[in-house]
Amino acid sequence: MAAHDGRVTLTGPILAREVGCLLECVSAVRGVTGVDNQLEVHERADVSALQGGRTFPRGAARWSTAARLVACAAGGGLMANCLARRTPGAVLLGAVGCGLFLRGLTNADPERLAGRLTSLLEEGSAGAPGARVARQELAGGVV
Repeated sequence: MAAHDGRVTLTGPILAREVGCLLECVSAVRGVTGVDNQLEVHERADVSALQGGRTFPRGAARWSTAARLVACAAGGGLMANCLARRTPGAVLLGAVGCGLFLRGLTNADPERLAGRLTSLLEEGSAGAPGARVARQELAGGVV
């Protein structure tokens, strides 16, 4: 697909049953003045580009906006419960809620999110007073 001065050019393989809907959708976009249909129409999905849908790397599935909203609300509720009760079970659920809230907020997979949090904590603590002493103690060095 390419666009220039409101004129959209569509290229590539597509199933015959999807052409009409695609052309209608592209034409309905604000600012589109014309559509140049150069699509390769196929009756069956016998072309490799038409087999399957978009794929994400393993563990990188994206959540819909509604799922993210529910995750943030549930995570926030679990964290509020943790603050109100402060029992071991509530603390555990609060930690789960925190992860759920962050997952919904960022839409990043858990491994990537954990890596980001670790790097932020390391950057934040690097300049803190006593950080050098704490790092040396953890490494077994002399202060």
